Amino acid sequence: MGRIQLGLRELKSGMNNASATSPVSTGGSGTFFEQHVDALFLALLLVRAPLPILKDCQVEEVHLQVEHLGWETDDVLVVAMKPDGVRRRLAVQVKRQFTISEKDETCRKAFSDFWADFKSPEFDPATDRFALATLRGTNALLGSFNSLLDCARASTDARDFMQRVQMDGFLSKTARGYATTIRRMLEEADEAPTDEQFWKFLSLLHVVSFDLNTASAQNEIWIKTLLAATANEGDPSAAAESTWRELLELVGTGMPGAASYRYDDLPENIRNRHGPIDIRSAGIVRALSEHSSVTLDGIKTTIGATAEI
Repeated sequence: MGRIQLGLRELKSGMNNASATSPVSTGGSGTFFEQHVDALFLALLLVRAPLPILKDCQVEEVHLQVEHLGWETDDVLVVAMKPDGVRRRLAVQVKRQFTISEKDETCRKAFSDFWADFKSPEFDPATDRFALATLRGTNALLGSFNSLLDCARASTDARDFMQRVQMDGFLSKTARGYATTIRRMLEEADEAPTDEQFWKFLSLLHVVSFDLNTASAQNEIWIKTLLAATANEGDPSAAAESTWRELLELVGTGMPGAASYRYDDLPENIRNRHGPIDIRSAGIVRALSEHSSVTLDGIKTTIGATAEI
């Protein structure tokens, strides 16, 4: 009996001191997240829908793992088209977790890749954009970092941006610290950016937060809703579920081979199952926006040469 009790005590002690590796770090969750992000872009391609950031465009092409196409930002490249035929590109880094720190190798590599593409002669700052897609971004990333990026987009020029960043209280201490950190990483990756380059670079970068492949799955619900609304046959919800599952399988096999997709490259059964979004309605919304801009662009915040509202 004494030996049995001793054995139980040793077993209990071992259980208390036991450790295990997180299944998040060993279960390929980052790859699964990227797979879901890629499938989301394919769903937008399928129904000819606008996409985040390039909201005035419809998706025309989706390219996976695009380093062979000359991009350093290589997770996914989305090519879209405006109604007037102007072609735009969105280069996306997909990171399940992301921390802005000089000590974080993932962060250093991401900004190095963004910066290399920004300086490439093939990159067009008038039409092309960068995106960092992350899983349920932290408050620091979505709050402080986004406020820095929004500040860059709101600034009239590099001088205005630098003045805002250096002004006490205009941005949070964290946001201002991010500006310093990012600039140092860019200097180490290449050469010191000018104020003009730094301002323009940040103004073209966006953060997109998804909750794909999670219990909440709000983004998965809205993409399935879009698929259901464009279903041509049978039960719309069942059609959406089937299509979403097939798109996940499609990118699962396409990612290792750096696949590229245009509408005609999607499986025929999926294309037959869904029609495009209501192009006429989308055109009406764009027309209203264009008509409104005539009035909005004429609004001034100054009276005379000195008085400002």
